[in-house]
Amino acid sequence: MKILIMGNVFNPLEFDNYKSGMETFTINTYKALVHSGHDVYLSGPSDSVIKDRFIPWPAASKYSKLLYDPTIKYFNPTENYHKYLTDIKSLNPDLILSSTGSIRALRYIASLDYPTIYFAHSYIIWKYDSLFYKYILDIKSKHSNFKVAAVSSFVKDNINSVLSDVVDCTIVPSYVPVSTDISDSRYSNSVIYTGRISRDKEIENLVNIFKNTEFNLTIIGEPSKFPIIESKWFSDIILPIINSSSNINIITSNISHELLYKELSRHSVYVSPAVGESIGYSSLEALSVGTPVISHYKKIRSGLCDFIEDGFNGYNIDSYRNRFTSIKDKFLHAAYLCNKLDNSKIKEDFSIKYSAKKYSNSIINLADKLFSINIARENIPVDTRGMGAISAS
Repeated sequence: MKILIMGNVFNPLEFDNYKSGMETFTINTYKALVHSGHDVYLSGPSDSVIKDRFIPWPAASKYSKLLYDPTIKYFNPTENYHKYLTDIKSLNPDLILSSTGSIRALRYIASLDYPTIYFAHSYIIWKYDSLFYKYILDIKSKHSNFKVAAVSSFVKDNINSVLSDVVDCTIVPSYVPVSTDISDSRYSNSVIYTGRISRDKEIENLVNIFKNTEFNLTIIGEPSKFPIIESKWFSDIILPIINSSSNINIITSNISHELLYKELSRHSVYVSPAVGESIGYSSLEALSVGTPVISHYKKIRSGLCDFIEDGFNGYNIDSYRNRFTSIKDKFLHAAYLCNKLDNSKIKEDFSIKYSAKKYSNSIINLADKLFSINIARENIPVDTRGMGAISAS
């Protein structure tokens, strides 16, 4: 299947420095489809740099290891949108996938009337009174082949008559390209968190829960420097707690992906303390190396409900049955239970080979439902956790 993916990278030469969840989603979607044998092209608008210009994605040599050494095919755009549309017609894709935030780009793409799925982040879904939402609704009203997929399934369970006007389906980003060729030797009673160190991630609760307990906590991430209040919060509140605790270790310097995955695989449990994670890629990375996840999500606010299965690959402290009432006791009890889970089964379920094909099949399955595109697929289950069509009212 020939697929054009249009992302939202403003400086493709620095792509590896981008930490945005939607950019990660876009490149992981590309990798999964390539890994499953589809003919995939990449492109990205750069309206913020040079108005009306499209730019190609990164050089193949830089990403050959991450992309399993395929022959990367670029859709090399021109500097003019009208010429760009002509180029797309020459490419003649079977399907267009887009996550760009450029309304201008989406309008031009939709005008071609190719089957197009726009991957919408949660901020677009929930802010239905926003101008961007109204632009998307306008595009949909004019182009029947333009469909919107909400990234993360928690939207589906809370859909209302307003949102159903714009959301056609949901997609679960259940794939991360993490090498699972890592030792299964783990430290017992060891807890790890990786990601941004900021107040919205509820790091203060995390360190207070595990400080001076039988569990060793490792935190890997970069403290937020802006606004300045975040920097002061880290230096005045978080660091003193860590320094006064003998069982908490923090790494704030940049480390390689290989070392990060190795650290994830050495710990007995990954903790996601925030109650709202629209995608939760750090949790997916942990699951990919067989490390179970403890989450603290409210279903209406988090996409982690797509991945966490109590008693198999972790626990959500708000859903599994326990006798505890305090958040701290719930976390500690779940951490203790995670020591007993089967790491090898978790790693197998989220392995590159299996999850890439399940995820790419999920996308093709959506295309079938939305556009009646009949594409042959390998005999691999579709990852249906939270995925499904939403009928408009």
